Amino acid sequence: MIKADHKKYARAIFDFYINRLLKKSFLKFYIDGDIPNIDPSIPLVVTPNHISWWDGFFIDFINRKYFKRKFHVLMLEEQLIKYPFFKKLGAIGFNPNSASSIIEVRNYISEILENNNSLLTIYPQGIIEPYEKKPLTIKEGIKILLHNKEFTLLPLAFKIQYLEEKNPALFIRAAEPIICTTGIQNFSNYSEAFSKNIDLLNETIFNKSLVKEIAL
Repeated sequence: MIKADHKKYARAIFDFYINRLLKKSFLKFYIDGDIPNIDPSIPLVVTPNHISWWDGFFIDFINRKYFKRKFHVLMLEEQLIKYPFFKKLGAIGFNPNSASSIIEVRNYISEILENNNSLLTIYPQGIIEPYEKKPLTIKEGIKILLHNKEFTLLPLAFKIQYLEEKNPALFIRAAEPIICTTGIQNFSNYSEAFSKNIDLLNETIFNKSLVKEIAL
């Protein structure tokens, strides 16, 4: 397992770089509904769908714009070894095929969630899948990693959609937050909320009266 190693200089460099890259690569950013108010006295766990290479950058953007918490994101150890700079931004690397790595990362997550200002991102699909795939993969391993902890759980949906221009737009939708006092107790309810949020975004994506543009 590779622990996060937040560095202020890395954050300053990255913010400048990623803002320019997002503006260059995407036409506009839209949100369906609103990002809910989250109790600041409880750590936040965000679970987005996993559709592209961009996904970690999208969550980082949402955190900087709305939550402003200490950012963490779980990723494969082999990928973090390739891109070690990301651990200076809050990336955590683990091997889902190693029992010892899973135990290590679960203990580390418990430490992270002791800080109420933390934001932890976990992709419940575990792999990149097409947005339109039915049914989506939703792995129950997330229950093990978040065992017996208190946090707010927020499913998020992202969709990259081409409209009238060369560059695509990004559409975002947040589900209702789920208050978890001792981990995820009802996985079926959580997985249903995760999938339903994605379906609802897909239903409203072309209705401009139901979405609003947000600035980078």
